[in-house]
Amino acid sequence: MSKKQWILLAFIIGCFALLYPYCFDSKVDPNGDNVSYYLLGKGLVNGSGYVSYYTVPPKPETHFPPGYPALIAAIGNLSGAEIETIKATNGLFFLIVILLVFLLALKLGFSDLLATATALSVMISPNILRFSTIMMSELFYSALSMGFLVLCTRIKFDVPWFKSGDFLFALIVLIASIYVRSVGIAMVFGATVYFVLGYKWKHAMVMVGVATIAVLPWIIRANRIGGNTYAEQLSMVNPYDSAAGLVGLMDLVNRVWGNAIRYFAREIPSGIFELHVASNTRPYSLLEWIFAVALVAIIAYGAIKWKAYRWLLYAYVAAFFGILLLWPSVWIGPRFIIPIIPLLLMMGWNGVHHIVELDWPAFRKDGFLKRSHLIMGLLFFYAVAQYPNIKSLNEIGSSNYVTQLAGYIKAAQWVKENTPEDAIVCCRKGSLFHLFSERKVTGYRSTLNAEWLFQDLEDKGVDYLVLDEFGFASSSAYLKPAGLKYPDKVEFVYMVPKSKTFVGAFHPNLGYSGTFLNDKRHGWGTLRWAIGQCFDGAFKNGKAHGRGELYYPNGLILKGAWNQDRLDGPAEVYNAKGQKIEDRLYKEGTIVSYPES
Repeated sequence: MSKKQWILLAFIIGCFALLYPYCFDSKVDPNGDNVSYYLLGKGLVNGSGYVSYYTVPPKPETHFPPGYPALIAAIGNLSGAEIETIKATNGLFFLIVILLVFLLALKLGFSDLLATATALSVMISPNILRFSTIMMSELFYSALSMGFLVLCTRIKFDVPWFKSGDFLFALIVLIASIYVRSVGIAMVFGATVYFVLGYKWKHAMVMVGVATIAVLPWIIRANRIGGNTYAEQLSMVNPYDSAAGLVGLMDLVNRVWGNAIRYFAREIPSGIFELHVASNTRPYSLLEWIFAVALVAIIAYGAIKWKAYRWLLYAYVAAFFGILLLWPSVWIGPRFIIPIIPLLLMMGWNGVHHIVELDWPAFRKDGFLKRSHLIMGLLFFYAVAQYPNIKSLNEIGSSNYVTQLAGYIKAAQWVKENTPEDAIVCCRKGSLFHLFSERKVTGYRSTLNAEWLFQDLEDKGVDYLVLDEFGFASSSAYLKPAGLKYPDKVEFVYMVPKSKTFVGAFHPNLGYSGTFLNDKRHGWGTLRWAIGQCFDGAFKNGKAHGRGELYYPNGLILKGAWNQDRLDGPAEVYNAKGQKIEDRLYKEGTIVSYPES
C-alpha cells in the first residue's frame, strides 16, 4: 500500500472512532436471539456444554451454530462475559469489515477515492451500524466473509495449494464462517466456482473436501439429538405456526417468488438506506418500485463492470441470495442481508463510477467537473440522507428500554425477587426472561386447546406464567384464552405498572377438570378452590347444576342437588369417616330447615 492509502485508512479509522461511540447501545436488544447467543456462550464458560441450560427441559442446541457462542465464551474467560464488552467486540468486527472493504475495493481496481467512499458508505449504513451494537453473529460473520474474499484475491496459483499461506488461511476462515452462520456455505460455492473457472481443480476439490469434513461433526451431532432445527423450519410453511403444515412444491415456488419480490423491491433498498424497514404487509408503492429498479440497475451495472475476481463475487452473492430465497417468508428484515450489504454498496459505487465514464461532457478531462467531485458529492448526499438514521441510533442508544420491553424486564425482576430460586416460569422470549430473572424457563404449546396447553405446563412443573405485550404476542393468543377458560388455575400475582404485562401463579390442581360445551363447564366435572374445598358433580352452562358433592378442608362432605350454582332441596352432611351426621333442606342456596336425621 502507498503512503496515501495508509493515510486514508487512518482517516477511516478516525471517522469510525467518532461515529461508533455516538451510536453505541449498551442495552440488551429485545430480539431474543441475541440473548440466546449470550447464554449459550455463558453455558460454555460455566461447563454446562452447548445446551440451553436455562430451559425446562434443558435442550442440546441445534439451531444456532456454535461459532459465535464460542467467541462469547472466549471473551467471557477473559473479561467475565460482560455484555458491553461483547457488544464492543462486534464494533471491532465492524471496523474490520470497513477496512477489508477498502482493501477489497483496491484489489478490484477502485481508485483511492472511490475505495474510501465505499468504505465510508459502509460505515454509515444504518442497519450494519445498528447490528454492530447487538450481540448477534452478523458482524462476526461479515468480518470473516470479507476476510475470506480478500484472502481469495491474494492466492498465488504458481505454488502448490499446501504451500500457499493465503489459501490455507482462507480454509481456516471458511470453516469458522460456516460455524458462525449456516449461510457460510455460500462462500464454499463462490470460491469453488472461482477455482473451477480458473481451472484450479485441486484448490476447488480441497476447499469442498475440507468444508465437508469440517461441518460433518455438527451435522452428525444434530442428527443424533433430533435433527437440525433450521432444516425443520425450512420444511414448514410457517415455523411459528406448526398448524400451517409442511411446505409443498407450489408453496416452495410461491415462497421463492415472494421472497425475490420482497428482497428486490423492499429489503435491498431499505437495507441500504433505511433503519426502520416498512412492514412486509404494506403494499408496494409505485415510488418503491421505481427506486428499487433504479438502485438494482446501478448495482447490477457495477457488478457487470467488475473485471478482476468477478466470478468469485458473482457466485458468492448468487449463492447467498439463493439461500435466502428458500427461507420461510416470515423471516423478514434487513438482518439477513447485513453480510452482503458491503458488497452491494461496492457494486453500486462501481456502477456510478462507470456510468460517469460514459459520454458525459461535464466529466471529460476538459470538462468543468472532475469525477472526484461527483464521488465526493454523492458521498456527501448519502451521508446527509443517513443523518436522521444515525441520529435515531444515538437516541435509541441513549434512551431507556421501550415500554413493552421495560415491562417484560420488570416482570422478570419481580420474579427474581419474589419467587423461589427453583421456580419454573412459562413465557415467551425465554432467554430474555431468564437473563433478568435467573429462573428456569419454558415455552408453551401453540394450541387453542386449553386442556392440552395446561397439561403440558403441569408436566413441565411450571410455577408461573407471563403474559406479555410484545408484537406477534402468542402469549395473548394461547395463554390468555386458556386462563380465561380455567380462571382458577391462574392467579395473577403481579401486574407491571402502566403496562399490560402480567405474572400469574399457576395452580394446575385448582379449578375445573371435566367436560365442556361451547367452552362452558357442562356435564360431569370437579372444581377445586385454593381454600381446600372441592366440588364433584354435574354442571350446566358453566354452573353447578344437578347432583353433586361438596368436600370441605375439615373432612365434611355435603351431598345434594344444585341449581345454577346454589343448593336447592334436601341435602346430607357426612363426616370424614363417611358417617351421616345431619340432614338439611336448602332453598336457592340458603338453609331453611334441619329435618331430623
